[in-house]
Amino acid sequence: MGEVLKTGTTIIGLKYKDGVILGADRRMTMGHMIANSGVEKIVKLTDFLVTAFAGTVSDIQMLVDVLKSNFSYFEKDRSRKITTKEAASFMSNQMRSHIRGAAIGPVGFILGGFDKVPGLFEIFSDGTLTEYNTYVTDGSGSVFAMGVLESEYKDNMTKDEAINLVRKSLKIAMKKDSASGDGYFVYNIDALGADVVIDEKL
Repeated sequence: MGEVLKTGTTIIGLKYKDGVILGADRRMTMGHMIANSGVEKIVKLTDFLVTAFAGTVSDIQMLVDVLKSNFSYFEKDRSRKITTKEAASFMSNQMRSHIRGAAIGPVGFILGGFDKVPGLFEIFSDGTLTEYNTYVTDGSGSVFAMGVLESEYKDNMTKDEAINLVRKSLKIAMKKDSASGDGYFVYNIDALGADVVIDEKL
């Protein structure tokens, strides 16, 4: 039986006073090999929804296509934007149905969005859905990022403070975790929409 190749990453979601910051490193690994140094592990699903992901790339690509298609249809059909909570519930149901209907690899999503208020959720492979009011991190580098987040997060952070904390957490994770690296992407999601605020290659 062949050896299972482990993958790694660092993804972070952080809620601040007026929005949500999502960040992720750029490295894709296969075992001990760096397979790609420029992977975008954050995807814009709608104008006000962004997801960061960790896990098996092919399964993630399939699920992201399903999400984009369904969210676009939802917004056209109902003539309104989908809420973060509705999107998170749909993602959770999709994960459950794929787990039961066909084998998919280990994957995890952090979802950040804005409707009337900022929203931050994490969705696991088995469909487990958790809402966060502060921050969340996942992937092989998350243990290092968590130390920074726990010591420096505070309530009612400004946008700049939140961006700087996510950046610092990613940099620490990339220093300590060999499966995370090569730079990082950071998105801001607020009442004006979702935009890349950092696209840094190392």
